[in-house]
Amino acid sequence: MMHGEALCAPVVCYRETLERLGGNEALYERMLRKVPDDPTLAQAQAALADHNRADFALYIHALRGLALNLGFSEVADPAQQIDSHLRQAGYSDADFSRDEPMLAQKLASLCERYDAVLQMLRLALGE
Repeated sequence: MMHGEALCAPVVCYRETLERLGGNEALYERMLRKVPDDPTLAQAQAALADHNRADFALYIHALRGLALNLGFSEVADPAQQIDSHLRQAGYSDADFSRDEPMLAQKLASLCERYDAVLQMLRLALGE
């Protein structure tokens, strides 16, 4: 049983997301229970460490979508910033190489926010 009141703004937009899901709390809970096992953030970290621009962009975009769909505003905002930066017209591998230190800092900040969401989820889901 989920304790939705433990999911609070600004970290999680619980009410808005639940409304978007037609008030189906069971569906929302099922979706949230999958988050701790989702590999997307680790994949983004590995892609950045491997200097792989295409994979990093793919995983950041996926993470942004996951965060937006589940109401994780604190994660969605920085993921959107990174995603937008990577999708600039003409953005190249050379640009990515130049920007890696900045991207690593932004990803580290995003990871901290993601960890806060995971902690909140554990409380809300009784884990």
